[in-house]
Amino acid sequence: MTMNINLLPWREERQRLRDRKMMANGVLIWALCGVVVFSGLTFLKNKQAYQETRNNYLSGEIRKLDKKIEEIKTLRAEKENLLVRMQVIQNLQRERRKVVHLFDDIVRKLPEGVYYTSLSKKKKNFNLNGTAQSNARVSDLMNKLDASDWFANPSLNVIDVTPREGVRLSQFKLKISEEKNENDGLVEVN
Repeated sequence: MTMNINLLPWREERQRLRDRKMMANGVLIWALCGVVVFSGLTFLKNKQAYQETRNNYLSGEIRKLDKKIEEIKTLRAEKENLLVRMQVIQNLQRERRKVVHLFDDIVRKLPEGVYYTSLSKKKKNFNLNGTAQSNARVSDLMNKLDASDWFANPSLNVIDVTPREGVRLSQFKLKISEEKNENDGLVEVN
């Protein structure tokens, strides 16, 4: 008698258990992989969101600084305009005082017997027309103007001697330059 033992169902059962275990392990590995991938993506998204937040903050701060830079540029331009205006005002003040000194000096240097008939100014040059009792008095006027702190380079253009009412008078045209006087009594403010 032979006994027939069929071992197949036991082996099949063991094979099914192994297959289920492998399937469960595979699902578990896939689930772990999914969790790792999901965690990695979430971590990267959080890092990216954090970096975008930082970038937006820095962009906002840069815009604020750009506005401040524009304000500074505007203030600098205003400052330059004010400095130019101050310089113009200082120059006008200096010129105002200078004109007084020039006219005062031109009258103080006038010798006796000499009279001005006209006075004109173009830039830094004065043209004086006048009458004198003699040529020597015109020469004296030129010497006094040359010695002045306010005038320089007197030059005689024309001198005509004409008799008038029995007296000889010298008609003259004189040109003088305004001397550049650095110390005219004004204090510079910077």
